[in-house]
Amino acid sequence: FAARDTQFAFTVANGVLRAPPVKLENKAATLTANIAADLGATTASAKGSVAYKPGDEALVGSEPVMNFDVEGPLDAVGRTFDSQPLAQFLTQRALEKEQRRVEDMQAVLLEKQRLRREVRYYAALQDAREKAAQERRRLEEMRVKAEVEARAKAAAEAQAKADEEAARIAARAKAQEAARAEAARAEALQKVKPDAPAGAGQGSQVERAPLPPANEVAPVPAQPAVKPNVFSIDNLLKSLDGG
Repeated sequence: FAARDTQFAFTVANGVLRAPPVKLENKAATLTANIAADLGATTASAKGSVAYKPGDEALVGSEPVMNFDVEGPLDAVGRTFDSQPLAQFLTQRALEKEQRRVEDMQAVLLEKQRLRREVRYYAALQDAREKAAQERRRLEEMRVKAEVEARAKAAAEAQAKADEEAARIAARAKAQEAARAEAARAEALQKVKPDAPAGAGQGSQVERAPLPPANEVAPVPAQPAVKPNVFSIDNLLKSLDGG
């Protein structure tokens, strides 16, 4: 400690030597004391305090102070210290530090909870988006499949109609061809018939059988029976044997 004021004015009253309040100070603390000495009883006493400088840790309503009381004979001075103000300051300071630590922990916990909620929210949002995309893809696949099936069905129906129309055309052409063939055969038969009788008029015309419908086949006329030839090889051999 260093004395702020080095000039002391001692006073003596009734054999008691008293000094003005002493104040010593350094960067860490300030010591103040009232000193007195009883010259007759050869005793001394000093009461004061040591106030520590809290700096940035200063607290309103609490100061880090330790009181002391020195009293007794010069050769056996008794010392008494009162550290309750200092203990109160340190306790309050510790409580504030603990409170700040708890608040920091709570803030960290709340931040973690907020981050977890955000993660769950965005995860649920992403899951909903994926499900919606899957549903859209499924509906699109169903739509495309339905269109393909509809087109295939329409193509099959069109092909069936085309095949049916082609079959009708082929049947009609076949019937027309059969009718033309029957007409040609009837005309050929009319040409190979024998001449008409002598009394028949010259203007008589050859009657032709009516043509059958296009979808019916005309019956084939019966062929005349062929008479056996008497001049066969067997008869010739028999005549030669008999002669």
